[in-house]
Amino acid sequence: MEDNWKDCELGDVIELKRGYDLPKSKRKDGTVPIISSSGSSGCHNDFKISSPGVVTGRYGTIGEVFYVEENFWPLNTTLYVKDFKGNDPLFIYYLLQTISFQDYTDKGAVPGINRNHVHKAKVRVPESLEVQRDLGKKLYQFEQRMRLNQQINQTLEQMAQTLFKSWFVDFDPAVDNALAAGNPIPDELAHRVEVRKKAHALPDFHPLPEHIRNLFPSEFEQTGEPAVGIGGWVPKGWEFGRICNLCSRVESGGTPSRKEQRYWDNGNVPWLTSGEVRQTIVTKSNSFITEDGLLNSSAKLWQPFTTVVAMYGATAGQVTLLACETSANQACCALIPDTNSALYVFFKAKNSVQIYEGKASGSAQQNLNKTIVSNLEVILPPKELLKMFDNLLRPNVLKMMDNEQQNFNLEAIRDALLPKLISGEIHLNSTAENNINQEAELQGV
Repeated sequence: MEDNWKDCELGDVIELKRGYDLPKSKRKDGTVPIISSSGSSGCHNDFKISSPGVVTGRYGTIGEVFYVEENFWPLNTTLYVKDFKGNDPLFIYYLLQTISFQDYTDKGAVPGINRNHVHKAKVRVPESLEVQRDLGKKLYQFEQRMRLNQQINQTLEQMAQTLFKSWFVDFDPAVDNALAAGNPIPDELAHRVEVRKKAHALPDFHPLPEHIRNLFPSEFEQTGEPAVGIGGWVPKGWEFGRICNLCSRVESGGTPSRKEQRYWDNGNVPWLTSGEVRQTIVTKSNSFITEDGLLNSSAKLWQPFTTVVAMYGATAGQVTLLACETSANQACCALIPDTNSALYVFFKAKNSVQIYEGKASGSAQQNLNKTIVSNLEVILPPKELLKMFDNLLRPNVLKMMDNEQQNFNLEAIRDALLPKLISGEIHLNSTAENNINQEAELQGV
């Protein structure tokens, strides 16, 4: 395979063009993706550009590049590739990721990219279309694997959320037991009676195993103070309480002094900020502190399966589950669970964002505090049931953690290889592919 490379300007390889206006008032329901400077931004019923497409931000989010596999509408805040000039679109997608778009922004009050300027960027590309395609496919394998892991995790989380809702919100097993025993069911749960009867009539219906079904009562009782919005109907013997009742501690993090370099330089203790509390599971942090920083500040080292709630800023109310030992700043609150309550605490907190938002304090920002988080109202099922819930879900959650770690490793390998492959510093021969595969194996992917 011919593997000659040429040095040229980006404008010799592709032509970029500004996207098209599409005010929200003129958008119509459809399936055509609208691509903004930050990626997918809804759908429309018509397209401007045929797939495949490559898009980057012109204003707003600058530097991110998007590969679009279906016909699409690029907004006017973007630049899209109008002409690939005979080059492979997937290769171009990765080539643009190696360009420092910030070097080509205007100096105005709202920085933007001038396409005529970025066309002057110096690039090095293989002349062979076959080489370009092979490079694009190899790099795309990393993204396909990461996307598959994300899809698996979304499915596993949806299954967990469904089980949580069925057991602890809709009380389905208790409704089933009450129906079987002929016991009265409160009017407030009448809609679940009809749902469960229809479920029982399905040919593929499988009842819970007896040892699990026996953990649920067959009667309901009203508890708490429903008149003031606290409590209501629950399975008999269950109680209402606070989420802190299921935790050994509830505590916030801390920030070591920025004036002390020994607290930060060459740190190896993960240190999370509230802005990073976005994913369902956290396997890494963007910052690290030293052991001295941990010991000489209010930061604490939290263990895996700790639930962390962001209290301040744009992510206030977001919830994540730690997959590794992690410390955090004071804008994060940790719910450190008792034995066997970790996953119930996590899914309860994750399903209570609307409650946090309703009780949040602060005018400009919807902020929380440790007291609000600690006092989140929860139902307190029997400990044996919490243990069963944890045992059933823990293998899936561990799989989710493993997938997140794999994606972190894959991303690191891809980012290290990308500039070297795209510039021709390393070539995609059999030896290079073996090295890539070996590196992936070492990283556990």
